[in-house]
Amino acid sequence: MDRGFLMGTLQALGRLDVRLMARDERFVAGEGYIEEGVGLLEFDDHLTQSYLWVLGAYELVRTLHAREPKQQNGKATPLQTLYRRYSRLRVPLAKMMPARYHKLTDFRIAYPALNYEFGVAWQVAETTFISRGELSNEFLSVLEGAAT
Repeated sequence: MDRGFLMGTLQALGRLDVRLMARDERFVAGEGYIEEGVGLLEFDDHLTQSYLWVLGAYELVRTLHAREPKQQNGKATPLQTLYRRYSRLRVPLAKMMPARYHKLTDFRIAYPALNYEFGVAWQVAETTFISRGELSNEFLSVLEGAAT
């Protein structure tokens, strides 16, 4: 993937992220969207767009991860840690099976939920939820760290 295409995709996902975060804030604030008949459809659309954002962002993280030199000291880099977090959610979303590193603890399916801090989230294990907003914040932190 050349840098121009990578940057364009990253910027497009960033613009979508801004729109999704604004909608997350409305749902979390409980502005009546879920109680109204139309609200359920709006939330379903929001959940679908969040799902697609996770898949797209995962592909960027995977591409960057594949090109990153592996560290020899045995300690995971921030990008490697991010890749595993994205994989933990992406695998059950796309393949309906737990991620390789969580075979014994995670569900086959990531169940949708609403996190009252970050908005749309998915339950991947009995007590583990991963929100799209958290993944977005972590991705931005890794990108900011790489730029310095």
